[in-house]
Amino acid sequence: MALRRGIKLPADVTEVVSGRSWARRVDGIMVEHTVTPTEAGSRLAMTVDSTGGPWSVAARLYAPVVGLIARRIVAVAERADHAR
Repeated sequence: MALRRGIKLPADVTEVVSGRSWARRVDGIMVEHTVTPTEAGSRLAMTVDSTGGPWSVAARLYAPVVGLIARRIVAVAERADHAR
């Protein structure tokens, strides 16, 4: 996985539920992505957890980044939807 400005983090996809969710691990941080259908379209949720120890601090610092990523995903999806 590459972040902006070329920062690369090794990420492993650990679980996929087709059409519904996927989870990934970046060292001791786990991120779960869930898409739930709603009457208005879909709801995207992303949760961050850790294996504990120093990773719990890293997960708390990484959570706002995950929120930013989620907002960008929603913005891209909304633009694509309006372009149809």
